Amino acid sequence: MDVKVAVIGETGVGKTSLLQSFVTGKFAFGTISTSSAAFMRKTIEINGQIIKFQIWDTAGQERFRAMSAMYYRSAPFIIAVFDVAKKQTFVEIQNYWINEIKQHGDKNAAVFICGNKIDQPQREITTEEATSYAQSVNAHYFECSAKTLAGVPQLFKEIGAVSLKSEVKSGEKALLKVKEVHVKQGGCC
Repeated sequence: MDVKVAVIGETGVGKTSLLQSFVTGKFAFGTISTSSAAFMRKTIEINGQIIKFQIWDTAGQERFRAMSAMYYRSAPFIIAVFDVAKKQTFVEIQNYWINEIKQHGDKNAAVFICGNKIDQPQREITTEEATSYAQSVNAHYFECSAKTLAGVPQLFKEIGAVSLKSEVKSGEKALLKVKEVHVKQGGCC
């Protein structure tokens, strides 16, 4: 199963590092800022099902914001990343990125808000504050560290699990529609 994921958030929150940690299993020091967007792939197995992630890493700089919409517009899964040690990046999730998803994203997209850099000693956003906000906008919340890989595999396993559940529900709906059509066409004698 192919799973498209778009990753959004302010510049410097660790989007690229988070994805490289997921894809390679190790942290890369000296990562440069993404210009426009980058594409990565990774295949994992969940409960015997093969999940092929197609991940779009978007640039966080303000000048690239309009272009970012191209990548998350049709993405069924969106990760909105902020830095737990920089309150302003969380404020931008609240004031800009979630609104952008609502206005320009797929209305059925599953949103995952990710507090990155939990390895930092000084936090400005608590787990409780971020969790509460995520619940208020019907999003999942995860905390990660691209540097230590803490939470990174769990984030993507949950996205994979949600995609499998979505496929089952879609299949059930399709099956119900077929049964409904069959019942409607069936007649007497």
